[in-house]
Amino acid sequence: MVSATIEVKCKEGIHARPASQIVQFVKNFSSDIKMNYDGKIGNCKSIISILALGIKFGSQVEITVDGDNEAEELKSFVEFMDTLDH
Repeated sequence: MVSATIEVKCKEGIHARPASQIVQFVKNFSSDIKMNYDGKIGNCKSIISILALGIKFGSQVEITVDGDNEAEELKSFVEFMDTLDH
């Protein structure tokens, strides 16, 4: 398992549209990918799970990836999150 902490740059936080973009981006990842925010863990392959976290702009979120391609997928996901919905 690998992890990284990111700052959410989406001006409105992670609402329905960015959550949908996240699910679409990771749907073909072979690894399990999760977000940990404010003591809650959400599965990045589930829009409901992401929305339930209530992530706001500027929040620090830990991303964990566990699987065969975890290092590559973590790097790719962190880069994607950096460009998401500015």
